[in-house]
Amino acid sequence: MSIGKTAFTLIELLIVVAIIGILAAIAVPNFLNAQTRAKIARVRSDLRSLAVAIDSYRIDNNTFPEPVNNRRVLNTANHIANVVELTTPVSYISSVNMEDPFIPRRFWNNQEHAIHPTYVYVYYRGDWGKVWGASAYGVTLSQLPNGFGLTSQGPDDQDSGGVHWPLRATLSNDVSLANNTLYAPSNGLKSPGDIVRFGGDVPASATLGG
Repeated sequence: MSIGKTAFTLIELLIVVAIIGILAAIAVPNFLNAQTRAKIARVRSDLRSLAVAIDSYRIDNNTFPEPVNNRRVLNTANHIANVVELTTPVSYISSVNMEDPFIPRRFWNNQEHAIHPTYVYVYYRGDWGKVWGASAYGVTLSQLPNGFGLTSQGPDDQDSGGVHWPLRATLSNDVSLANNTLYAPSNGLKSPGDIVRFGGDVPASATLGG
């Protein structure tokens, strides 16, 4: 007796497609969330390593390293890749060319090579109040911390002004600082805010917003 060949019916094919779609709908978000968590872990590890290098530099030199363009916080953003003093002549860290995984590579001005943005490094010191115009707020230079900040844009891929956060302890009524936020995973994996690490004399109350 011959056995006839059978094929899938249209209904069976639709069921298979539906099952695949359901599995994909479950798996893809989990995969993307796992990628985000991995990036967050990498950022925190990088910032911790950089902070150790900066603290070591301060111990040896009694000051914090400055970017090669000699610009300080709130005048312009400084990328950690500019802080060559951490690698030469004394190597406090093997490389400062650490890319922020939450900033996509992009081309500027039709350049042939992509721009690879690195973490932002800011150096807080007494005269940064002059740059920011702190005197207009009645803030004395002694109220401003002598320290540093390292920031990543975080999972929301937006600059949330995390480098300005220490100012909130003193300038808590300044509306221009209202949207400066720090990333907190308890608010959601992709919630707004920069991933930050502060050091030096920046008080704990400042890093928590005052």
